[in-house]
Amino acid sequence: MESKNPIFSRRGAAGRQAWAGPTPSVQQLNQMYATPSYAPPGARTMTIDDVVVRSAMTLGTLVVSAALAWYFNVGWGWRRRR
Repeated sequence: MESKNPIFSRRGAAGRQAWAGPTPSVQQLNQMYATPSYAPPGARTMTIDDVVVRSAMTLGTLVVSAALAWYFNVGWGWRRRR
């Protein structure tokens, strides 16, 4: 079955891929393999304590916002209670 994917249909003579670039030299390959694959993160990772504190702050913000909305009788946009 022939694929309609343009990448698979761009094959040159003898099955070689026509879109491939130049082959890197041995030195270039060694340099590619020697470089790190990612940059280390700049900030520290979050601990369980950080997650608990952030969750508590979010829940506290929600409760305070709900209490203020209830106290000031804030409605759903244009439909306000009278």
